[in-house]
Amino acid sequence: MKQRVGTILKLLTANHDWVTIDKIAEESGAGVRTIHRDLQRLEHLLALRGIPLERKRGVGVRISSPLSGRLDADDLYAGLRLEVESEKRPIMILLYLITGGRWIKYGELSHTFFVSDSSVGNDLDQIELFLPRSSYLERRKGVGVRLCGDEWALRKLFTRLFPSLLPREGMGFFYPAASKQESHAPRKLLGILGIDQLARGLRDALGKAEDVLGAKFSPPSLMILFCYLFVSHRRISEGGILRDPLDVPSRMPPLPGIYIKAARSCGDLAFHRLFGETLPQGELVQLARILASGEIVQLSTPSPSLLLTDLFDAVDRIVERTLTTIEEEQGVWLHEDNELLSHLKLMIAAAIRRIVFGVPSWRPEGHQAKEDVGDPYSLTLVREFGLELSTFLSIPDFARLLSELRNAAVTLSAGVERVICRRYGGIRVRVVCFEGIGMSRYIESLVRELLPPGGMVDAAWCDPAQAAGLGKAEPSWDLVISTYPIRGFSGRLLQISGDESADIIRDRLRRAIAEIPLSTHATNLSEECSRDSSVDFSSLLRILDGFFLTVYEENDDRHLVEAAVDAVADVCLNRRQLETDFLRRESYGSLRFEDQGIRVLHCRSAGVREAKAGILRPRDARGGEVLLVLVAPAHAEQRQTKALSELVILTADSEDFCRLLKSGERSEIQSYLLRRFSDFHERWV
Repeated sequence: MKQRVGTILKLLTANHDWVTIDKIAEESGAGVRTIHRDLQRLEHLLALRGIPLERKRGVGVRISSPLSGRLDADDLYAGLRLEVESEKRPIMILLYLITGGRWIKYGELSHTFFVSDSSVGNDLDQIELFLPRSSYLERRKGVGVRLCGDEWALRKLFTRLFPSLLPREGMGFFYPAASKQESHAPRKLLGILGIDQLARGLRDALGKAEDVLGAKFSPPSLMILFCYLFVSHRRISEGGILRDPLDVPSRMPPLPGIYIKAARSCGDLAFHRLFGETLPQGELVQLARILASGEIVQLSTPSPSLLLTDLFDAVDRIVERTLTTIEEEQGVWLHEDNELLSHLKLMIAAAIRRIVFGVPSWRPEGHQAKEDVGDPYSLTLVREFGLELSTFLSIPDFARLLSELRNAAVTLSAGVERVICRRYGGIRVRVVCFEGIGMSRYIESLVRELLPPGGMVDAAWCDPAQAAGLGKAEPSWDLVISTYPIRGFSGRLLQISGDESADIIRDRLRRAIAEIPLSTHATNLSEECSRDSSVDFSSLLRILDGFFLTVYEENDDRHLVEAAVDAVADVCLNRRQLETDFLRRESYGSLRFEDQGIRVLHCRSAGVREAKAGILRPRDARGGEVLLVLVAPAHAEQRQTKALSELVILTADSEDFCRLLKSGERSEIQSYLLRRFSDFHERWV
């Protein structure tokens, strides 16, 4: 219905004359009766905006007065979106009431949110169900409705709810680059609340606070800070002022002075039109507490001591006990990483302040950590964190405490694991195959199974003429694995054959990796080793579209190569060159999946213009192997051949895919690959 009404709106706003019902039905793909029902609904919606919709039997329908000066087409579509998203509308109305801070008539709400007065009444009934205990709705007939209650509770409610309505780009949504022509509900909500007019000044105020602190807040924390500044500005302008600081547990030490200084600079810029030069003490202290509760991700000074004067001892004990436990269990040394220590201390301090001051979590709704923490690092952090807080502060809200511990523990354990990986030695393995299309990816997947944490493997294609230089390349490789002899190579080299089974290859890799001496330095790879792992989707789609399925007769290598060249003739530039490259590649051994009865026939060649893949099946199912044929240009980039590599990995991992290769139709194989590549999209981009 929403899409049809949108189509009708576009037709009516684009034509100043009558539009026939038949034309509307043709454009929307619906029947005449359905269109009449939609027009009745649309007539009601437009009437709420004071826009008459004229209908005349046998003639058609039109908007009888121009929209300019009252409502343009984009506003109309946006209002429609708000109207149909009824599950979000009560929250939007609640946010509108919080920022309004005054008596608001039902007619204003119905006009703003494009609904009837009765719908507004129903939404207000829903709102009352989840208001804080200290807040309530006051309704008066003929006057309207207003939201009353504790000032801090209302601001906190807005700060907690508003991010849940925004797209995932978070703070980026408030910048001018975000399209002003978007008609979805979040963009409309910004206009309704008046955020667009204040956004620039509030962003500048937050930047001023960051400059004073010498730090950068994480994007989620910036979102919470922005929401608090905005709702405070709106509430203060309507008389909702925090005159005195809110009470906190008596055992909580005073905030570091630098946060008070940052709050004064931020508040003076954000609220100077409301207070002039003097910010009330209550507003100043509460803003400082909000700033102190934000997560800091970048610090301009090597020590966080200025930001931790209130909680330094408690936080230091948590960090020391946690790292000591992990170091004993894992046999690593973490204390030399000052960046990790600073991050842990700042994050734990911010979590403590959020709990004590009642500041909403910096993660928006729907982004909470998993309930089950699980890994030993997280369990250690939870134990030490929880023990310290239970003795340092009296916190009755245990559920909130547990939630903050889970979020902090998951994030902190990731940082700890990164350090452990760096300190583990960072074994560096280079895989070199003649073609680098499928075999290299297959070997890479086996190596990754066996490498210790922190290990790095690079399987990007390397010109055979340059392979000898890998022994002297920087950064140095602890092990080079090759499927062909490398003359003049100086270094640790393991040569394997594609004819070997996966178990034999694993066993040889395991012995070779075990013989590598563990490095004593942290891994610090240059950007040259950070290969582009994205995928060229135009190449991917061409490979899917051109995927072939043919039958071959003979079973010797010469005839198989000829059959493969015939199958890729549409991308072939030089048949003789392609045959030579296939035979040269096969001389080093083929990659065989013996259990599945599938063999990979592949090469890079100057004899083809683009990558191509397909299947060769024996005419007699008992007469030979199924061949997965893969070809690519000699110097094709990795992102253009990644889809070919994934075909090999699928052959190794997926029984369903192997079954399709042996007996499925071409269309079935293409459909399967399209689904799998769609699943891989988020990992590739």
